[in-house]
Amino acid sequence: MERIKRNFPVPDTFKRCQLCGHTSKYDDICEFRMLIECDENDKPEPGNVLIRCQQEACVKAIADHPRLYVDVPWGRGAPGHFILVCGDCTFRNQWRCTHPDLKANGGKGLEVFLSNGRDVRVCFNDGTSSNSVFPTPVVECSGKNERE
Repeated sequence: MERIKRNFPVPDTFKRCQLCGHTSKYDDICEFRMLIECDENDKPEPGNVLIRCQQEACVKAIADHPRLYVDVPWGRGAPGHFILVCGDCTFRNQWRCTHPDLKANGGKGLEVFLSNGRDVRVCFNDGTSSNSVFPTPVVECSGKNERE
């Protein structure tokens, strides 16, 4: 089955629709959804991520597409595509986190901070999962944008 032909490269922000190019005039991430494309057997393909706006034409394009697209809830994600943190991070390369401290890159692990303010997790992601479950959304990462 054919994939959606994207008119835009992987966005430098998660506040731009990859289907129509719509950007938020209010700088609001809530106008967008992150979706993961599934294979022919409806299994999510990690790293095959799409940012979609809420405009009717874009919602319909995904609904009418022969492949299944699953929503990435705010409390899920993986290094490189945590929707609230990774969009403009200098260590994001396409949908991957390239930070040297990430376990998948041979490092000691990165701390991610959750929106409940009390829970801190160390990210040991192996780079293959895109559905790491967190009790609340990841809102900060210890390695974000620390390049000089």
